[in-house]
This record gives sequence, C-alpha cells and structure tokens, in this order.
Amino acid sequence: MDVNLTPASIPTVLGVETEKTVITPSPTVKSNSVDSFKPAKLTSKEIIEKIVNKDFEGVSEEFIKSVKDELEKIPLPILRALHDNGWEVQIKHHMSQNRPDKVTTTDGIKYDSVLGHVDGAGKKVMIPEYNLPSGRKELEKISITNPNVIDDVVRHEIGHAIDRIIGKSYANGLRKRIATEKLSSEEIKDLNQTIEKIEKNGICRLDSHVEGIFMSEMGEYFSVEKEIPKELKHFVNPTESLAQAFNYLLGKEDEVRDKKLFEQYFPETIKFAKKLLNDEFKLNI
Repeated sequence: MDVNLTPASIPTVLGVETEKTVITPSPTVKSNSVDSFKPAKLTSKEIIEKIVNKDFEGVSEEFIKSVKDELEKIPLPILRALHDNGWEVQIKHHMSQNRPDKVTTTDGIKYDSVLGHVDGAGKKVMIPEYNLPSGRKELEKISITNPNVIDDVVRHEIGHAIDRIIGKSYANGLRKRIATEKLSSEEIKDLNQTIEKIEKNGICRLDSHVEGIFMSEMGEYFSVEKEIPKELKHFVNPTESLAQAFNYLLGKEDEVRDKKLFEQYFPETIKFAKKLLNDEFKLNI
C-alpha cells in the first residue's frame, strides 16, 4: 500500500491545550453556583515542579536550578504536552549501568558515560550532573567541558521526548483513518504496523521520513568519498538527528553545540523539525 506519510500529511491531533487543570473559584460567580469554578492553566513553573523528580540524592542545588532554568526556556505548549503525556524529568547525580554498551568502570562501579538519556517506554528524561568520560578514572561534572552543555543536553533530551509525543499524535491520526475510512484489510494491516513502529520509536521512524529526508542527507556520509565531521557523528541516525534539530530550533545561537555545522549538514531535517513543532504545538518558529 502506498501510504502518504509526508510531513505535510502529519495531523495535529494531540490536544496540547487540554492539560490537567487546577480548579479555582471564580470571583464573579456565587460560590454555590454550578458555574462557580473555572479551570486555570498551569504555568511553566508549576508544570516543571510536577514533572521533575523530587529525589535529588547527591545532586547539587546549583545543578537542580540550572536544569529547571533550562526547562523554563522550553515553550509552554511543549511543557504542557510533556505533562499531559505523563513524562518525567529525572535530575540525577549520575547514571549507573543505564546502557551496558556505554559504561566505563572505575573502582568496581559502572557509570554511564552519556550526558543524558531518554527512556521512551518509561517516559523519563534523565539528566545526570556527573558522568565518567572514556579513559577517565574519576567522575566529572558535565558542565566542565562546555559552559553551555547543560542547556544543550536538556533541550536535546527533551527533543527525544518531543519525537515520541508527536509520534503518538500521528498514530492517533492513523487510528482515526482506520475507524472512519473504508480501507482494505491490507491497508489496515500496514497502518497498524506504522502505528506500532512510531509509538515505540517516535515520529523519526516514519519510513518516508527515513527514506526521504534522512537518506538524502545522511546516506552519502556513510561513503568513503564524503565523511561526516566527527562533531556530528552522534547524529547520523534518525533518532539523534531529529532530537538535535529540535534542540537547534529551540536554542539560542550560543547555546547549541556545533550549531552552524549541524545547519550545514542537516538543513532538510531542520525544516522537517520546524514544521513538526509549528504544526503540533502551534509555535511560530
């Protein structure tokens, strides 16, 4: 079946404006009236207090504040979507044995060497204050290597969550097609397979997206003739490049690592990410 899965066809069906509400009395209506309560939308600070974990064992107050400050810079519609979809931001001292293939060992303890991580199934964004760089024997604050690294890491990891949230939104649109359109059993089967894939991995795993944008931008970089710069090697896959494109669009010029270089090598990915953000969250980037 030839399913139109182009960026333009992505529906905006996730109700980012329908966040959980706090009920407050209306001063203009008598308290015994059925209309005496009205919903009050949560502010950015209120949402952050709800989605950030409360167990900060070993984490400095300075780091907690830095992460929360960066979260406050995220547009409110995105914060609402994180809240409404049950996502949690975990600020941790370090991540141990988070991903066995990425850990290094010191003193018999395994520490994760990544700067951040997203558990898509568990809906958790994890930001550690310390990691253990390869070849080192002591934990190191991630902020040492770059003064803006916390800004960059927070936005990039939130970018992975955005990928999953938009994937869920798109999957809901496909379910609506199945429920309302006259489709063949083969078409329904194909759509269900797409729903399963993007709900598990995010909108970045749409076949047309991978075969179109990503293969045109990244396919050639696997060849001997044109090697991608080492600064961008981490982004040569759909999951990482789309998360970084969200980071690129949400961050200021001096807050995104290798911003100009990323812009040079991933222009179409950035355009696609911009459309996703504007369509899904009603932004004007």
